[in-house]
Order: sequence, then structure tokens, then C-alpha cells
Amino acid sequence: MSISALAVRRAVTFTMAFLVIIGFGLYSLSRLQLDLYPDITLPTVVVITNYTGASPEDIETLVTRPLEGAVASVKDVEEIRSTSKQGISLVEVKFD
Repeated sequence: MSISALAVRRAVTFTMAFLVIIGFGLYSLSRLQLDLYPDITLPTVVVITNYTGASPEDIETLVTRPLEGAVASVKDVEEIRSTSKQGISLVEVKFD
């Protein structure tokens, strides 16, 4: 005898068992300790800038160096790393 045939013959029993399982699940869900916004600190900020069609040298002089100067004045900056590529400037700032 298969479980589906048994469930059809004893529908009330299987319905009650299903409701008990759902009830335990809802009770467990309500007791679950869940923090949607945990208290974390990220010590790194990355600034990515696109300048389509510009050479790496232009990106460095027009975008990357002014960005480095601006973020260097921010409090608790530990390290600044930058990369200038064809059309893209990437400035990574690590905080203390």
C-alpha cells in the first residue's frame, strides 16, 4: 500500500498531522532570534568612477588624484590605494 493511497483513505488523520507540523513550524519561526540589520563595521570604502574613452594617464590626473586628495582629509584614514585603467578609476580607502 502506497502512502498516497493511505492519505486518501485516511484524509482527516493526514490533515491533522500536516496542521501539527505547520503549527510547530510557525511556533519555531516566532521564537527564532533574527536580526535584520546586524551591527557591523566595514573599515573599507571603494570609490569607482567611469570616464569613458579616457586614457589611464588622463584618468589618473583628472579623476584619481583629486579623489585621493578629497578622501585623504577624512578622519581616521589609514591607507589609500588607487588604480587607474582605461576609462575606470578605483580608489580604495581603509579606515582605522
